[in-house]
Amino acid sequence: MKGGEECLTPQQVTQRAEEEKKRQAEQAQRAKEVKAAEDFIKKEKVRIAAEEKKKAAEAKKKQAEEARLAAK
Repeated sequence: MKGGEECLTPQQVTQRAEEEKKRQAEQAQRAKEVKAAEDFIKKEKVRIAAEEKKKAAEAKKKQAEEARLAAK
């Protein structure tokens, strides 16, 4: 060995290649899971905003109805 180089057997080369493929597959899976989580969060924010808007509209309608009844 010169300069810190290592001599690998064909079996070690194959093993390292398989380990690298596995690492890349795991990394891709993690990225996919992160994307799915981000998409879920976005959808939940939209759903919650719509729900809050609906509640505000209902409260405003109820308040207007109460004001109308009080004016009688």
